Amino acid sequence: MRSSTLLLLCALVAAVWAAGCSSAPGTGGAGTTTVPQTLQTSPVPSPVTTTGQSDITPLPQTYPVTMNGAGAMPSREDIARHLMDIAYGDTNDRIVNIYRWSERLWLALDGKYTEKDIEALIGEATTLNSLVQGFTISEDRRDINFRTDENAIVRFDILPTRDMEEIFKHWKYSVDMYQSTRNPADGTLSMMVVGNHVYVNSDLPGESREYYLKRGLLITLGFPGRTDRYNESFFASGRTTDTGLTTIDREAVSLLYAGKIRNGMKPDEVRELLMLPKRE
Repeated sequence: MRSSTLLLLCALVAAVWAAGCSSAPGTGGAGTTTVPQTLQTSPVPSPVTTTGQSDITPLPQTYPVTMNGAGAMPSREDIARHLMDIAYGDTNDRIVNIYRWSERLWLALDGKYTEKDIEALIGEATTLNSLVQGFTISEDRRDINFRTDENAIVRFDILPTRDMEEIFKHWKYSVDMYQSTRNPADGTLSMMVVGNHVYVNSDLPGESREYYLKRGLLITLGFPGRTDRYNESFFASGRTTDTGLTTIDREAVSLLYAGKIRNGMKPDEVRELLMLPKRE
């Protein structure tokens, strides 16, 4: 009896052992071992290998419109050369008209001027005040025709063609005649600048009239020249309509009034100051 019982126990143990060996853990089913599940976590990103450049896309940058539309600021040398073009005209071999009379400059209008003429000049005064140092052009409409020191006024006479020709005859041989401009189509006078007095033809169409008002103001402030380098410039040769000052125009205006250039300086002196070759 004991032998039979012992044999039976041995058979049972053998059966259990055989069943456990035939099932692999983790595959499910009877006799498998349950593996506890681990918490699911977000995968850790692998380190990014860079090549010395930022992987962040930069925000687009907005550049000022330049003289050539290239989308970048003009270089120091470009600005210096442009200043040489517009500060020296056909009639002057030295710097003239850098304004130094007082801390305030007034505007006066006479003749057939209109509300648009006043608006154009005040608008240009606002622009120039942001560029020049040492003085301010009055932007107050109440100061138009304000009587003060004659040296502190730029006067504008808006006159018909006949009157322009009579005045030209009187001043054409004067050393104060800085510039006169004629319409290439019919030869009529468009503008004259005599000292700090600007004459503009009242018969001009609106865009040309506004251009010559602003051009005359800039001539009285030391910019009698023209440029053939940049067709988009306000000072471009042959221009007769207003386009506003381009980036390189603004930089050149600021450079003349930065404090180092003085009235009476000849081209070679200014080139040396601006670190340009004496002859190009």
